[in-house]
Amino acid sequence: MNYSIVDNAIQTLKTDSICIALYENKTLCDEGQALDKLVNSQISQAIAQFDIDHDLGKSFFLPVQSEHCNSVIILGLGDKQKLNIESLGKAFSALATQAKSAKIKEL
Repeated sequence: MNYSIVDNAIQTLKTDSICIALYENKTLCDEGQALDKLVNSQISQAIAQFDIDHDLGKSFFLPVQSEHCNSVIILGLGDKQKLNIESLGKAFSALATQAKSAKIKEL
């Protein structure tokens, strides 16, 4: 499994899966909002339909139909103001577990 952190515009990515952050009040990060537009609101619809949890370290695997990716991992980060190294470590651990169980080749 290959992981990479990129600073490219979400519109230019082509990968197996993309991880996006979900903050409290079910607010998507900026990149998540941009990706949601590219995938015809599949992400926001799933958040509403499946009551996806925004709590720190919670994750949700969502297959999508897109030229940019085959799936999205929605990663709960909770309160944006309370994020720190320790809480990010917990979240990234949950991300790794989710990616491994979904057999994602490139994230």
